[in-house]
Amino acid sequence: MTVISQHSLIAAAVVDALKALPAIASGRIFRSRTRQISSSDTNGVVVRLVRSSSADPEMMGGRTQWKTLISIECYGRGNHEVPESGADEVVVAVFERLASNPTLDGLAMDLAPFDGSTLEWDFDEMDTTMCSITAHFVVTHQTTERLLT
Repeated sequence: MTVISQHSLIAAAVVDALKALPAIASGRIFRSRTRQISSSDTNGVVVRLVRSSSADPEMMGGRTQWKTLISIECYGRGNHEVPESGADEVVVAVFERLASNPTLDGLAMDLAPFDGSTLEWDFDEMDTTMCSITAHFVVTHQTTERLLT
């Protein structure tokens, strides 16, 4: 029997939410992808677990509350005048989709932009029209006692 942590389930739920029809980035949603987006693709999304912190239950046997940081890298090809335009379209769609389901269908208590550093821009030096905008979200969720499930 394979046991999966709630953290892993939450990352999968974010991927599923972004793949729901109509899928963002034409369904090119990846989890923890380590390769670059193909030069033949115009856009894509990569979802990654970053870190998580917990608060002990207030009473013995209570539920542990977690705040899990997830990064969502939004890739898109723009043009030479506005290289971030393609990624901008993707990140707007990601925010809209996640705002419409902040509990990830009941798996989480809340999903909200991270107020420490919500958006970061990066440009591919080898491909002047490829930009990525990384959006950071905090998912508040609970597990049974001091377990991860």
